[in-house]
Amino acid sequence: MQEYLAGTYAFDPADGFRVDFKRMKGAAPVLEFLALRGRAYSMQTTTNLVNWNTMRFRIPAHADPAALRTTYSSTDVQMLEVEAEPQPAERKIFYRLLVQ
Repeated sequence: MQEYLAGTYAFDPADGFRVDFKRMKGAAPVLEFLALRGRAYSMQTTTNLVNWNTMRFRIPAHADPAALRTTYSSTDVQMLEVEAEPQPAERKIFYRLLVQ
């Protein structure tokens, strides 16, 4: 089911959903992934890998690049850059992307 949602081929070990770290923009990481039409994406963050919280992000390439959102519904197949909301620099922070 996870392979189907991500749009990858379960029988090809080289094919998988991948999120790439592109750069830092101040205290905000910029991530890139392949967004598929009909899928919704949201981001979560944690400092302990146990308690995950929904986080807001922006999409710099969109008409209002400053708008923060908690989900993105893709209407096309595209490489999508997202900028996570800045987090305090004094903690180690982990991110995950959810596909629905």
